[in-house]
Amino acid sequence: MANMMVKVEGQPEAKRLEKDAVVRFTGTLTGYTQSPFMLTWEKAKINTEDLPEEKGAAKKGPAKKAPAKKAPSAN
Repeated sequence: MANMMVKVEGQPEAKRLEKDAVVRFTGTLTGYTQSPFMLTWEKAKINTEDLPEEKGAAKKGPAKKAPAKKAPSAN
């Protein structure tokens, strides 16, 4: 049985979260009931490290270094 309701605002990428995913978030606690136990959070923001990547998004590899320039020779 659910024991929290979290209303996320301003983060459309949060729709990619899967059921039962464990996430960290910040928000404003706006409600509490003792029986059945329920916490209600509003204006929540999910930690961006916990959001899954968009499907089909290219994964970034390591940054490439620009080729080194040769110093002019002193003849």
